[in-house]
Amino acid sequence: MIAIRYFLAACFLLCCQQLAARQQDLYFENYTSLNGLSQNSGYSITQDHHGFIWMGTQEGLNRFDGYEFISYRKPFAGSASTSNQVDALLAGHSGRLWAGTQDGLFLLNPQSGQFETFSKFFRQPASTPDSVSILKLFEDHQLNTWILTRYNGLFKVDGNGHDQHYFSGEGQNDRLIDIKADSYNRIWICELNNLYSYDPVRDGFNLVPMNHAVS
Repeated sequence: MIAIRYFLAACFLLCCQQLAARQQDLYFENYTSLNGLSQNSGYSITQDHHGFIWMGTQEGLNRFDGYEFISYRKPFAGSASTSNQVDALLAGHSGRLWAGTQDGLFLLNPQSGQFETFSKFFRQPASTPDSVSILKLFEDHQLNTWILTRYNGLFKVDGNGHDQHYFSGEGQNDRLIDIKADSYNRIWICELNNLYSYDPVRDGFNLVPMNHAVS
């Protein structure tokens, strides 16, 4: 029995040493404007279905293929946007690349290689997402895109570009902080002082009491 205990202890220590050795093999590389980045202040990052890494900076957008960067210093030229800062990025499962700025929402047109405003991309009249300040972009399990804004609440957009507006009232529209989904695909919204859960049956959000145990 004692011999077995020593054997198990030795196996455990060996496993720990192997794990430690593997962890030591991990390293990070530092990329800056000297490597081709348009600017050194990173605000957002995502990976598309082609494997490209997209990085949003204070001065435009960058695409990285693992070897070199392609910089889009003025990716939204031709629009009403006056800012090149990309605060939010999302590579959706449909292949669409979304970019959120302080002046509105844009999508990459794969045919032209140019970024278009939300309404132009979906071929519809000008709408609120064209000109709002974007904080977060999120895609749920039903492939709806959620757009969390700084001052205009929350939008849900389906695959055809039809949007639904939430938290639009004064006192709520500028207090949203983050959006996440849990392992049960429930959607949660974090506000300055409150937590909300999405109810798909009534297509609205329920306030979660802070003393309530979430199961």
